[in-house]
Amino acid sequence: MRPDALTVAAIDAGNLLPVAQVMRQRYPDAQIIIAADNDIKPGEPNTGKSAAEKSAKAVSGWVALPQSEEKADWNDFHQQHGPEAAAAAFNDSLYQPGGNMPVQLKAIEGGKQTASAGGE
Repeated sequence: MRPDALTVAAIDAGNLLPVAQVMRQRYPDAQIIIAADNDIKPGEPNTGKSAAEKSAKAVSGWVALPQSEEKADWNDFHQQHGPEAAAAAFNDSLYQPGGNMPVQLKAIEGGKQTASAGGE
């Protein structure tokens, strides 16, 4: 459980960017994670993934994309695989878009670490 977490639904890919920008303004130090829809369709753009990555880049956020061979969102994944598998897949799929290669986010024990003065 994460009592300090806030969930906000944008509902539509076209609304992701404005919602992410408002959340960044309201919560400047928050880690913003966009739970993207995987709108995979052969020969067509993946609207959910593209909108999520564009929005995440704009707010220095992260994307979690369900890995699927067909169109899916996180609720679909949860219904198909159960809560534990969905939670693990969500955490494993997190990346921060930027450049050509996304950077994988990995949880570390001990919480947030801050750099000491002098770069030690």
